[in-house]
Amino acid sequence: MDRPRRRRGCLIALAIAAILTIAFWLLLPRVICLVANASLPHELGPQATLLALEPAAHRLHSAPIVLQVDPTLMRRIASEASGRWIPPGVIRHGLGAVGTLRGEGNIAVPWQVVAINEVSPPRLSVSLTPEQADALLASNGSTGKLAGMDVRPRLTSVELSALPDDGLTRHFRIEASGALRLSSGTLSLTIPIHRLSSEVTVSFTSAESGWEPIIHLHIDVLEAPLPPIPGVDSGTWRRMLGAWVEDRIADQLASRTLPAWFPTDLRLSMVVR
Repeated sequence: MDRPRRRRGCLIALAIAAILTIAFWLLLPRVICLVANASLPHELGPQATLLALEPAAHRLHSAPIVLQVDPTLMRRIASEASGRWIPPGVIRHGLGAVGTLRGEGNIAVPWQVVAINEVSPPRLSVSLTPEQADALLASNGSTGKLAGMDVRPRLTSVELSALPDDGLTRHFRIEASGALRLSSGTLSLTIPIHRLSSEVTVSFTSAESGWEPIIHLHIDVLEAPLPPIPGVDSGTWRRMLGAWVEDRIADQLASRTLPAWFPTDLRLSMVVR
């Protein structure tokens, strides 16, 4: 008589344990977010801030900067970036992180990273206003010398689209318009750029601790009322402007090696309007 009763009690206990285990597993991302958010926000370098983690992507508001990553890849990146082992299955579809990227003039641009199943390769989409793009450019040291003058860019519109890849080399097409403000002492000149069309090549070289990126930019079309300078034709202006952009990017990348977990197959699209 006692044996069936004990067997029934064991089965009930196992069923309750199984239900509690499944419930905990389903609620685990929410629990992790609650625990992690207790210690946020967290500064990610001099300009970016991690504000919060969110277990459900549908609760996230749309942001101008969005990175979508497959959960498995996100787990690997998070593990290697933090130096902590993350159990399989913790990072799941819908889990996201939100934060801000700061520029000049106290401007803050929201960003988010979201785990999306079968997003391979990962996708980064950027959609900024000209004011946001200009503030981020200015805060990243975009000023420099061009034709012996200080220059500061002002964007009106930008469209960046990916071209076919070639191994560890990424190719992009950029169509842009805006203006260049040139200054020298008390003199200043603003050149409207009606259209700039260029191809950008990003090459990754394997380094001891990760990847060393190299950026090349070739300007095909430059429609602008360029100031007359003896010996400087439109082709020379294109080469000078392309070299100026490469120098600004090289300054930002100087002595910086991307970590080995950086997804070199990242797909990038950008719009400024």
